[in-house]
Amino acid sequence: MSTRLNRWGRFRGVRRAAFYLSGGLMTCALACAEVAPFSFSGPEVLKLDWGTRALNVSDVNQDELSDLVVINNDTAQIEILYQLADDAAHTSGKTRLNRNRWEPPLEDARFQSESITIGFPVFDLSVGDLNGDGRDDLAYTAREVPLTVRYQNEAGQWADTHVFDDFEALGWTGTVRITDVDGDGSAELVVVAADALRVFRQDPHGHLSEAAVYYVTGENPFNLLLEDVTDDGRKDVLYISANGDQSLALREQLSDGGFGPERRFVFERPVRGVRAMPQAEGCGAVFLLG
Repeated sequence: MSTRLNRWGRFRGVRRAAFYLSGGLMTCALACAEVAPFSFSGPEVLKLDWGTRALNVSDVNQDELSDLVVINNDTAQIEILYQLADDAAHTSGKTRLNRNRWEPPLEDARFQSESITIGFPVFDLSVGDLNGDGRDDLAYTAREVPLTVRYQNEAGQWADTHVFDDFEALGWTGTVRITDVDGDGSAELVVVAADALRVFRQDPHGHLSEAAVYYVTGENPFNLLLEDVTDDGRKDVLYISANGDQSLALREQLSDGGFGPERRFVFERPVRGVRAMPQAEGCGAVFLLG
């Protein structure tokens, strides 16, 4: 099924969902919520390499502080930046100089870096608990190995690895997500590739089962989202792909936990991405096209 988005990016046919391109976004998105005043403090500066991508924010070491996890393709590593408490000792005021390119002169953020060597460039990365032990694990895609899961043990190490090599990974971000899709209390691993959407679920023993495969019809899918579009309490799958015109594909989650066929919403012009706005209680899903 295909529906064309109008010039303002709205469409009908999915209950309580809307897409916006115009300046009326904030009025519509915030109509259901009282807006409190807020402001930002000055930034903390942390030096990263130019080949950094796929930023994830999660409490990796369970200390109730949010950490940062990124791909660093300049060094073929995954970097984990552990946030330190305000009163923790850390190096600050570090000056760097490289005459070949611009670099921030100051590094003062409260993070301690740990690197996991992969040995080859990585496409995309997601962080979440994939074996039910309460600790974050890593899932990433690459050309050399399409999908790798690295489990974190009690000592905070990442030696236990499981690989999946029966498909070809896509070479960009926005293709891998870890989240509790079906609301059963355990996270699923969702990967979109050129041929199909794959959903890996945990069995009762905390092992990832063989993927449920849902074939895609468009080319080069990206911008994988898992959101409750139909307001039924179940997360649905969305991704952008091209089938002639660029379009947003929606697959509704069914009552048995599977996903239905693609419903395609065609864009009048190409977009670089779609993002879900935070939902206030009682409001339908709202998305921003960019």
